[in-house]
Amino acid sequence: MLLGVSVLSKFRTLGISLIKNVHKRSTFTTSSSFKQNLARSRLFSTVTEESPDMEKLELMVQEVCEGNPEKENKMRVLILELQIMKEDGRMAPDINFLKKKQWEYLIDLPTTNGRYKYLGFLFKISKSEENDKMKKEVKRNERLQMKEEQQHLNLPMEQNYSLSGNSMFIRIYDKSVNRLYNFKTLQAMLYGQKIVLDCSYNEYMTKREEHSAAKQLTHLFSDNRIETDPFDIYFCNVNKKSEMMKQFFSFIPTAEMPDFPMRLHSESYLDLFPKEKLVYLTPHCRNDLVYDPDDIYIIGAMVDKAKNEPISAAKAKEYNIRMAKLPLDKYLQWNPGSGKSLAICHVLKILLDYKTTKDWNTAFLNVPRRKLIPGPEYYNKKYNIAIDKYLDTKNHVQSSSSEVMSSSSSAQKPRVVQELKPFFKNYKPKARKYVPNQRKFGLRDE
Repeated sequence: MLLGVSVLSKFRTLGISLIKNVHKRSTFTTSSSFKQNLARSRLFSTVTEESPDMEKLELMVQEVCEGNPEKENKMRVLILELQIMKEDGRMAPDINFLKKKQWEYLIDLPTTNGRYKYLGFLFKISKSEENDKMKKEVKRNERLQMKEEQQHLNLPMEQNYSLSGNSMFIRIYDKSVNRLYNFKTLQAMLYGQKIVLDCSYNEYMTKREEHSAAKQLTHLFSDNRIETDPFDIYFCNVNKKSEMMKQFFSFIPTAEMPDFPMRLHSESYLDLFPKEKLVYLTPHCRNDLVYDPDDIYIIGAMVDKAKNEPISAAKAKEYNIRMAKLPLDKYLQWNPGSGKSLAICHVLKILLDYKTTKDWNTAFLNVPRRKLIPGPEYYNKKYNIAIDKYLDTKNHVQSSSSEVMSSSSSAQKPRVVQELKPFFKNYKPKARKYVPNQRKFGLRDE
């Protein structure tokens, strides 16, 4: 047993020293030495994994690096690092799972901790895809089993009411729903109020923030087109070669098609609209928003997780544009641990709801619950559950009310109160301006 442990430790140190030596070397060009080192690193394998296809891996190296020796050296080191992570049992995806964009992002990451986090994120994505495939296979088997059971019944078609048989309802396909949403968006392009998204903040964001901004823009577009009275959205200052727009076009591949209802402009909003109608929405100003349907509101397409600099306010002052902020502090009480920043899609949802209801309390239901101080009913529910659990475990509550009245004594009551004091120590119910969670009351799905 000791001999086996010592052999495994030697193999592990061999693999770690192999990576260190590869880091020290300036060139790592020959594919034969790469294959030898990868095979040598498998000697201390403790988990049986699917071996990578070497021919596909070499083609991927050539496609990503494009003849650059520095990139090739980094990528080969990353492949060895990924293989050792898999064999150590850490969260890392299979080598065959990674695509060209993901390899390029890994090569550009400067820190080891950042690489580990990104690989863990890809590992979760790969496992979720595997779970989706398993669920689809289970559903497919259930459908086949249901068909076999229906065939054994030998019912005529007019009596077979099921998903695969006869039905009194007309099926609505996804294409029909998309056509309806696109028609509503086209109506808004003709008659709706205009909203501008300023996409000129690429230089102020990291690559991760640009990906997050692209995802929020995708949610913004989908939330707008399913509304009964959507906005006419203008994407201004668009740079199609930027990382944000590349990611955005990967989420909506039909965005650049001529018949798709989306306005993409490389020009500035100052060239498209008169300056008197423009209002820049920014949290770094003192003026609360007074909604006017004739105004054109500008939302900055920016995600700033690390810094909260007044870049949008500086841009509005530079071009002498009116500024306004949402009256969040008048209607909400913020949680001290959370920031007051909102996602781009949340800002548009607030404007959509206020346009239809003319009520800020209803519009601010779109603010995430985690950013707000919970109301009194949250504390009542929390402490009632805690007290019920405590009384059930201590057997202070009997099965019937008569037994409770007869068994309760003056000596036991102070003890119960004294033991329940920790539950009420920090509980101070106050009258708060409370905005409930929209998902709790079924007002919105997400």
